[in-house]
Amino acid sequence: MHVVEEIVVHAGEAWWVHLVVAAFSCVDAFFPTVPSESLLVALGSLWATSKRPSLLFLVLSGWGGAAIGDHVTYHIGRLLPWRKLRFFHEGHRGHRAVAAAERGLEKHAFTYLMTARFIPLGRTAVNLVAGGVKYPLSLFTPKIILATFLWAVYSCLVGALAGQWFETHPLLGILAALVLAFAVSLLVERLVRRFHAFKAGQASKSA
Repeated sequence: MHVVEEIVVHAGEAWWVHLVVAAFSCVDAFFPTVPSESLLVALGSLWATSKRPSLLFLVLSGWGGAAIGDHVTYHIGRLLPWRKLRFFHEGHRGHRAVAAAERGLEKHAFTYLMTARFIPLGRTAVNLVAGGVKYPLSLFTPKIILATFLWAVYSCLVGALAGQWFETHPLLGILAALVLAFAVSLLVERLVRRFHAFKAGQASKSA
């Protein structure tokens, strides 16, 4: 156990860990099975127990990678016929996510772009749709920059908070951080979905 902890701490101190975070955060934007958020949470927890890697650089690398990835997804939506993929056909989860994203962008673009970043498939769908409907890039970029910054800070701080409970046991801190992040993400996703449903209900009443 001690040897494993030493390996984990040593990996967290490596200079290239920030490049890995940036790459994961970028790819996760259009391939949501990549665990970028879990990686940020785990490294945030490691920072709380060993002060490595730098929490500031973790936030910056996650932020930069996620912002680039969201823009890549936007341009995929704008340039490629992604709707022809089976995953986005009627009856599939992707189709429901895209339909929700279309409604959200039409009625509440700012809140939808901001909050969708915290739902893995939701952020992919809303960015694809934003590109597909040619939502202005000049409006898309500042919202995404803010949303990805908040997401990176949130992910790192959840990890750091849980890691403080296990200062002398980095692996236990990482496990606790991942469990906490999973529970918080479920709560956040539920709140975001209820918020969107509330906004949709208000829009239908005023129509």
